[in-house]
Amino acid sequence: MVFLDKTCIHQEDKVLLRKGIEKLGAFLAVSKTMIVLYTDIYTLKLWTVYEVASFLVLHPLEAMKVVTIQQAFLYYIMLCGCYMDNLLHLILDTTMPFNLSVLIYIPIIPLYMLLLRMWSRERLQLESRMTNFDVERCDCFCDEDRPKVYKNIVTLMKASGAVPYEAGQRHALDAFNDLVRNEMANVVMRSHAKAFHHSQYVALSVAWHGSFAIDRMCKQTNNPRGALALVAGSLFWILCALPLAMEAASRLGSSYLHLAGWRQCLWLSAASLFGLILPCSVVHQVLLNLEIQIDLGRDWAFAALLLLTVLGGTAAGLVINWANNSLACIRGATTETQSLRTPSKKPALDAFDNCV
Repeated sequence: MVFLDKTCIHQEDKVLLRKGIEKLGAFLAVSKTMIVLYTDIYTLKLWTVYEVASFLVLHPLEAMKVVTIQQAFLYYIMLCGCYMDNLLHLILDTTMPFNLSVLIYIPIIPLYMLLLRMWSRERLQLESRMTNFDVERCDCFCDEDRPKVYKNIVTLMKASGAVPYEAGQRHALDAFNDLVRNEMANVVMRSHAKAFHHSQYVALSVAWHGSFAIDRMCKQTNNPRGALALVAGSLFWILCALPLAMEAASRLGSSYLHLAGWRQCLWLSAASLFGLILPCSVVHQVLLNLEIQIDLGRDWAFAALLLLTVLGGTAAGLVINWANNSLACIRGATTETQSLRTPSKKPALDAFDNCV
């Protein structure tokens, strides 16, 4: 069963709307998981912040999943860009030598790094907003709801043991601010720790290299050995080389964010050339030499290419996942936070459930 506030709370009948809003805490208390479709305005609205913070008080951090809308939009742009770039490469591959047609890959690399650079700057702004969060600065669609939300927040903080039962509203609101700045910030920043993950890199690699690889393999119908070599080489690009290159581009694009203007263009150009284009060119030349040796009937070259594909794909997954986990730890996203629903506080939380 799914509770979606926009559809489960009546939007036209004002009486039913008011009752549904007043019982949001009860819905959250009996929910097992919560999925947040996050945008920049999410932490600026009083009701949405109250919902998330209430859920985190009543449940562990692992029960909440934050899906960033901007991340999905960025991934869609990159997926379309990789696919269109691949189509253009296929067209040019029929009119010019292969070594020249691969130059079409060059423009997409600085663009990819620039998009990730914009993502990193938005992440820093989000971190600043979460650090300086104040519930009294949140927007409320109806000002008449603000006192009721504050009352629920006071009840929540007292029931969870964050403040004594005799504490006033000011003390409870300060405790709520601390809750948002710590626990809610951990969940939100964990979703922003990385723009993409390993599986998404592989999907982008398929869109970028897949159709081109299939087109080349179709030209090897009379050469089964050459077709197998192309399969192994394409898998190496899709599973290893391109995901690692995208991870490197993400790290390089997120560096030196203070640079702007011509300095930023210079940094992106240098990072693209020396950090990505040249290493990928070396890898391409190595694979090309192995394919030539395979065409000449060298079994050791075929075995080397298969071993390189298997080990490279495995190593790429391990390296990227390790990098993601280490970055999450640095940002405090993997901080183990114990749920407030402990046996000693369960009666108080049940009282809060009944109250709201």
